Amino acid sequence: MNAVLPPSNLASQIAPSLEASDQVVPSNPVLNDLESQQNLSETIARIAKLDQVALGELYDRTSRLVYGVVQRILNNPASAEEITLDVYLQIWRQAGHYDATRAGPKTWMLMIARSRAIDALRSRKQEVLSRSHSTPHPQSLTVRPVPRKSCPSVDATKSSALPWTHSLQPSAKLLSWHFSLD
Repeated sequence: MNAVLPPSNLASQIAPSLEASDQVVPSNPVLNDLESQQNLSETIARIAKLDQVALGELYDRTSRLVYGVVQRILNNPASAEEITLDVYLQIWRQAGHYDATRAGPKTWMLMIARSRAIDALRSRKQEVLSRSHSTPHPQSLTVRPVPRKSCPSVDATKSSALPWTHSLQPSAKLLSWHFSLD
């Protein structure tokens, strides 16, 4: 199929009117993203040279994205803020290892963020598990009351100093007796 080209005078009539118009031409999001990726790669290269201003620029441009990923994983705003700062500290330390041929800058940063957030989540779960194993649940404790005869060091003054113990359960009496020995 042959394309029909407009006469040259028609093209010359259209071209000047397009150039003179004040209409904003919509930008191409693909090109903008490529430019953004290139700018971020350059910023990371500057960070690798220990440019603190570049780190601030990177933080300003990407912190909302990084925080969003971390918050989504942790579901805890305070922890997400802390981990987000840790991510930028890690970016500062590892900027020299960034390889643009392996991943785009956003991908690289978000992988760091994801890893740090998952590490924090695992650490939090491990902490909860260790606490639950070290401190038994109160219902799992079996406290046997100690008969009065087997506690020779308790004298009449100590037992009369605790008149409220008569209404307590035997295990609570034992605890009150234990702490009153000192």
